[in-house]
Amino acid sequence: MRSCFKSTFLLVLVSALLFLEPVAGSALADPLWSLDFQAGNVDVSNDFVLVTTNDTLYVFDNAGNLILKRPAPLWAGLINGNLVTIEDTNSSESVDGIRLKILRVVWINLKEFSSKNYTIKVKNFAWWLVTKGKDRIAVVDLEPMGYSKLYLLGREGVLLSTNLSVYPNKVLIQDGSTYVKGVSNIQKFADGRGTILNFPLCNYPKSFDVHGDFLAALLMNGSLLLMENTKMLWRKDLEFKE
Repeated sequence: MRSCFKSTFLLVLVSALLFLEPVAGSALADPLWSLDFQAGNVDVSNDFVLVTTNDTLYVFDNAGNLILKRPAPLWAGLINGNLVTIEDTNSSESVDGIRLKILRVVWINLKEFSSKNYTIKVKNFAWWLVTKGKDRIAVVDLEPMGYSKLYLLGREGVLLSTNLSVYPNKVLIQDGSTYVKGVSNIQKFADGRGTILNFPLCNYPKSFDVHGDFLAALLMNGSLLLMENTKMLWRKDLEFKE
């Protein structure tokens, strides 16, 4: 009986220590401030923190003060001191027999509380990709049966609007260039011009990343490829051992 009690006590003690360990570790983090609510999305910049729930948008400063609260838009992000939102206007327009939804893009300067807004037209905002960069966002209106459309949006308005030659599944903004990955190639946009980056036949890019003018792509067969602008610098076959 005593042996059974001792074993039970040790089991409870070990369980308690395992439970307390992450709590003690988190206490060392020394957070600046904290709030308790159900967040759907969080974005942070040098001066602000953005939180969206299913129906509400909150913006806090770095001291934890609530500086803005409003209904949640379709999309929101912090870019270069601005709160950027994409909102449904609940209106549409017929263009060449195609019904397009009208969305409002709003840029709010969170220090001056000045704002600018304009509209874009999309076929269906349930099928889109949104990626933010340093001073712009990229919105792709996906079209499964035709040409998808890319919008590059800045504070002053639409920087670029063009049809895509690829069916996109990833968008990346690096400096002044925008990269759209399709199934078999990557389309690069810089200075308003689009360039197709082609890859070996039946050996398509699985994933990629960009830094400056350099693009590294991991291909379907596991080989790694490095490009500078549109020029391939080298390609290596990789072997991974577990």
